[in-house]
Amino acid sequence: MLQYLPDMPEVTAELLTSVEAIPTVRGYAGAPSGVTAYTALAAASTGAVVAYKLDGGTRLFAGTQSKLYEGSGGGWADVSRGANYTTGDVKWRFAQFGNTSLAINKATQLQQSASGAFADVANAPKAACIESVNGFIVLANCDDTGTGLATGYGDQPNRWWCSPIFSPTTTWAPSVTTQAASGLLVSAPGAITGLKRLGEQIVAYKTRAMHVGTYIGSPEVFRWDLVPGEVGAGSQEAVVSIGSAHIFVGFENFYLFDGSRPVPIGDGIKESFFAELNKSYAYKTEGLHDFNNQSVWFFFCSGASTTLNAAVVYNYAAKKWGRVTISAELPVQTVVSGVTYDGLGALYSTYNDLPAIAYDSPFWQSGAPVLSYIDTSHVLKTLTGVSTSSYIKTGYIGDDAIVSTCTRVRPRYRTKPTTATITPQTLMALGDTPSSLAASSINGDRFDVMQSARWHRFRFDFTGAMEIESLLPTLIADGDE
Repeated sequence: MLQYLPDMPEVTAELLTSVEAIPTVRGYAGAPSGVTAYTALAAASTGAVVAYKLDGGTRLFAGTQSKLYEGSGGGWADVSRGANYTTGDVKWRFAQFGNTSLAINKATQLQQSASGAFADVANAPKAACIESVNGFIVLANCDDTGTGLATGYGDQPNRWWCSPIFSPTTTWAPSVTTQAASGLLVSAPGAITGLKRLGEQIVAYKTRAMHVGTYIGSPEVFRWDLVPGEVGAGSQEAVVSIGSAHIFVGFENFYLFDGSRPVPIGDGIKESFFAELNKSYAYKTEGLHDFNNQSVWFFFCSGASTTLNAAVVYNYAAKKWGRVTISAELPVQTVVSGVTYDGLGALYSTYNDLPAIAYDSPFWQSGAPVLSYIDTSHVLKTLTGVSTSSYIKTGYIGDDAIVSTCTRVRPRYRTKPTTATITPQTLMALGDTPSSLAASSINGDRFDVMQSARWHRFRFDFTGAMEIESLLPTLIADGDE
């Protein structure tokens, strides 16, 4: 089965050394294109979320340096508190508690909204991280300065703080009665960079450490156990929950954590990823769960870019990686109202007016979660459009001891692309500079090539929707018939 493993030896069987494609359980597919879903925000977004209410309804929020907005019907409404925010370049982060939506950043006191505009939660701290678990809202990397609390802790990046049980909008002053509590994580150095729920537990991430929090009741409320090893995450957005586990970007690898120990899953791509990553902007790396395709996308700053301009994609069902180029301000999960056959006539006059969206896209399913992103023009787009272009490039196929002639390469598609071309290369000795041959288009169900060498490799370029399952080159040892 084809696999994108750029760190592996280039003669590994069915190796792909370079791709512009996403992994599927069967092979590789062209990445979906963006479809505009909302008008542009007034400024760059520094955090966004879709929040789920108790009745199954959702609210979509996006924050900027001075405002909070709620999305509805393709537009944005200002739901900021009475006074504007002054956040600077810090992230807005969100959590949902029942029907109450909460928002926070390190420069702003905890915000709450059951409907309409947000308001300060009196006597609650400021914090960089937030999560909901087991009847509590938990904050981390906290600052109680100027919040009305008399605790006097100040700005402590390694401090955690939990709300009163089942009551996050009342006073957060620590109390045995309400079970509001606070403490420090000091068994590993550094600030708390993220919080993420895992079942009935919560994981606090530092750059090189992880602590698992378990509810134990008053007076400690939460017990925090240090996970062995020096593995952590640089930000809350670098950790993605897939329900039964977390998948995250660590300091030197990708990991899966199911509550026992973090397991490396990035062998085969980690060297290429970290070489390509702009390490000065690694903190901007953001992951997002694609529920429909059992995949996690990690958007990152590639090369000299200071904005998100690429993504690696991990299909955890197939345990395969891919890579795509995409320019984004930040990724966000959204929920679309969906379009049904009965409702087409009210939206589009003719079939030709339909958008270029795949038939199996969640766009056609009411209430389906959709992988989306806010682009660099502050416009929210859903990744539901048909792929425009994609490519895969193989490693070397052949043998050091045998000169062979390749006469054709036959692809096996699940979805045949609109167009497909092949660009072959040959090599007599590994390590030499390869010779490139002329590109050619597909001939029916195969690519016709005629090249003789010890080693052969191929780049395939596609347009339109595409999913490829395998490639079969025909090689004949020179001198054989």
